[in-house]
Amino acid sequence: MSKTLPVLSSAGQIKVEIKKELVPVEEWGYAVWVHELTAGDVDAYRQPMFSFDTDSNSMKINMAEQSIRICANAMHDETGNRIYSDIETGIEDLGSKGSAGVAVVAAVAQRLSGLNTSDKVNEGNTEGGRTAHSSSA
Repeated sequence: MSKTLPVLSSAGQIKVEIKKELVPVEEWGYAVWVHELTAGDVDAYRQPMFSFDTDSNSMKINMAEQSIRICANAMHDETGNRIYSDIETGIEDLGSKGSAGVAVVAAVAQRLSGLNTSDKVNEGNTEGGRTAHSSSA
C-alpha cells in the first residue's frame, strides 16, 4: 500500500534535503564528502553530453569527461563548499588523477543524485560510507 502524500499548493512548501555521504577513497588516501547534485547541477552535468548536428540533422552524444564532471560537481569539503568551485578546473585536475578513485566518487554521486537506477535498492548502504542529510530552503 502506498503512502498518501499531502498535495503541494505552493513552491514554499518544497523542502530541499540534499543527501551527502562521506566516502573513503583509498586510491587518494582521503575520504571525501560526496553530495547529491541539485536539479540544476544535473542539467549542467548532462548538457555537454548532447549536441545537435545540423549537417546530418541528428543528435550527437559525447560521453567524454562524464565521470570526472560528476565528481567535480559532487565533491564538497566538511563545511559543504565544493572542492572545485570552478567545475572546468576540477575536470582538468581530476582528469590527471587515477581513474579508480574517480570511479568510486562518481558511483556514489550518481546513486545519491538518482542517476543510477540499478542501485536504488542499496541507497545509503555504501560500505564504509556515512550518510547524512542537510536541509536548505
